[in-house]
Amino acid sequence: NDKKNDRMITNEPKRAIRSVSWAYDSQTVLYMNDFDGDENFHLFAVDATTIPDGENGEFPTPRDLTPGENIKAQTILLNYRYPDEILIGTNGRNPKVFDMYRCFYKTGELVLDTINPGDVIGWKVEDESFEVRGAVARNEVDSSSTVRIRKSADLINNDSGSNETEWRDVFHFPYGEEGGLLSFCPDN
Repeated sequence: NDKKNDRMITNEPKRAIRSVSWAYDSQTVLYMNDFDGDENFHLFAVDATTIPDGENGEFPTPRDLTPGENIKAQTILLNYRYPDEILIGTNGRNPKVFDMYRCFYKTGELVLDTINPGDVIGWKVEDESFEVRGAVARNEVDSSSTVRIRKSADLINNDSGSNETEWRDVFHFPYGEEGGLLSFCPDN
């Protein structure tokens, strides 16, 4: 219980940090926060290995990985096989829906990964390839849910001639019934 090496790595005086996680590089702390209570939560990264100058009140500078006005981030997905990448849902392209973006958090590069057609409320990622391969869609008329899957998210390297990147409905749950996708097996 030696606390002499404990140190603050960020300081958010206006709003408490409600969600925090280590990145798989074991050097970066990721956290969600909004601006003065506007509920537009962004994903921030801070280098936990930088030693702050506590005497001068200086801390490592957090980097906003989801910049922009009125942007909200949600669905933060990490994978130990891809330690420098994060999948993030944001409404940056369309304020009404959350697309999935692949974030290379060390550089801050944000690349559109999967477009939400307008009815998707949740995403599922295949573990080995770290691809978005499952989606849960909500029907606005009757509040039922539909689980969709696709064989591959790789549009560039998909030369099989099949429609492996197209979504297909596999389960339907009427309003009041709950269900969803658990995971993908390696051979599927």
